[in-house]
Amino acid sequence: MENLVVGAYGWNQSGWLESFYPEDMPEDWRLDYYSQFFQAVLVPESEWQSWTNDDIGDLAEALEDETFYFVFEVQGTLDAVNGERLRYLKAHLGNQAYGLLCHGEAQGVAAEGFRVTHVSDNALPNSVGGWSWQYDGLFLWGEPMGYVATLSEDGKQQADMLKQFMASLPEGREGALFLIGSPKLDIAQLKSLKVVGELLGF
Repeated sequence: MENLVVGAYGWNQSGWLESFYPEDMPEDWRLDYYSQFFQAVLVPESEWQSWTNDDIGDLAEALEDETFYFVFEVQGTLDAVNGERLRYLKAHLGNQAYGLLCHGEAQGVAAEGFRVTHVSDNALPNSVGGWSWQYDGLFLWGEPMGYVATLSEDGKQQADMLKQFMASLPEGREGALFLIGSPKLDIAQLKSLKVVGELLGF
């Protein structure tokens, strides 16, 4: 990954039906439309757990041959059923099934092949080595990936945030995902963040 890639918490946020998606667009076309603007998405845990095999096949078909990154939210320790579901996602989405964002004590080790990033509102565990980043009361470690629960509307604050994050990346690492965890994100803010990153050369 050579650049900063921003993404939202799901692609079906209710506030986007008038502000982003064309009024007459069928729901199953939205991901393809979203992917024309943004190349990453954080999939809520309840959503990916509810997907059928046919749903996953439709996703793979919609994004065939596109550069796109799915990150799957994990709120608790994975049981055998959901671990197997993630393996199925990896098998059918391939490299597009990019990573896991594990909250708190959640563990994603049951799903091989995923890049795992941990996020917590508590201090970093003493055992953490390697990359980590702290911003706005959240601590991240594991696979380098940006995440905030809410996004400022202020362009300067967005720029400062991205600069801090990019400065935290390991030497030689040029790009990473940056995901916004708000389920009620103004699409204009996400577009603004993407533009800010591009203007900064990220």
